[in-house]
Amino acid sequence: MTKIKPLTAKKLDAYISDAYRVIAQGKMINIMDIGKVFNAGRIAYASTMDLAQVDAALAERVKLLCFPA
Repeated sequence: MTKIKPLTAKKLDAYISDAYRVIAQGKMINIMDIGKVFNAGRIAYASTMDLAQVDAALAERVKLLCFPA
């Protein structure tokens, strides 16, 4: 079994940024809440090391904090 090398902080932030851009397309968010969305992604990755869980955490947080434009 091959051990998967974890993403570096820089690559993880780039992934979260790209995923956030797709998930939050066409929605408005308070500028103070963007950090909360990113932190949710970082926490999800730290606990599971699974990018699918990061996407799910981002989608859940965006659904909670964003509203239609």
